[in-house]
Amino acid sequence: MGKLTNFFRRVGPLEEAEAPQNNKNAIYGAPAIDTDLLPYVEISKIDQRIMVYHKPDSIVAENFKILRSNILHPRTGLPSKFVMVASAIPGEGKTFVSLNLAFSFARSVSTVLVESDLRNPSFSTWLECSFAEGISDALLEKVSIKDIIYKTNFPNLYLIPAGFTIEEASDAFASERLVIFLDQLRQYFPKSFVIFDSSPVLVASEPIYLSRLVDGVLMVARYGYSDRDGINDAVEKIGRSKILGLVFNGFNISSLNIISSRFKYYHLSKKYYRKNGS
Repeated sequence: MGKLTNFFRRVGPLEEAEAPQNNKNAIYGAPAIDTDLLPYVEISKIDQRIMVYHKPDSIVAENFKILRSNILHPRTGLPSKFVMVASAIPGEGKTFVSLNLAFSFARSVSTVLVESDLRNPSFSTWLECSFAEGISDALLEKVSIKDIIYKTNFPNLYLIPAGFTIEEASDAFASERLVIFLDQLRQYFPKSFVIFDSSPVLVASEPIYLSRLVDGVLMVARYGYSDRDGINDAVEKIGRSKILGLVFNGFNISSLNIISSRFKYYHLSKKYYRKNGS
């Protein structure tokens, strides 16, 4: 099956990780910035594809909980708090994964979602809201970073949109300004998780620069769409040591008989909790 098959084997199936025995509160906590001073945005008409929000008991939402658990509680070492979600090419579902993962994280810990796909920003469409300035304006030093971190009505969730001056800011991703920007984010959110929805790796240079500065990268592949050579090329560009895992998006459950028993047990569990909760 080639190099990508070996990559899938190395990453392995997505399984629930065991929580470490250390004190969780020592790692995760509230932002170090006065959030009452941040700009506010109301997100009320959220896209139906954000299943973690609309259908928190669904199989899709459950898998995002498992993914969240693997990042929050890695088997070895400390969790990756700055995570970039990337794909090889457009259309593989990285924004879908970024948004669902951010809403899942925000149910447990303080979370910042950054729209770092300057080529095709879409948060305003997914969340049906409008923003003023964003990361592109901060990188060009037109506004302060505090002016582009939006507090939302969803508890623990903060948004940083792409902004307006996108074409000029693409070059800023390759400069020290991006380093300073991320350092400030770490200072303001030292015990939070920051998720970056990046541009596709094979069509833009920005995710390459960003991948060098984050703690880890989640690659997204789409069932029946992604090209294995393309994904492998994207992984090589980022560097395999940075890859946290691969999210297999959009597959047809009924066609994968190998995992059908897992979903059978999930449905039985769901029925059990409903029965005993009644």
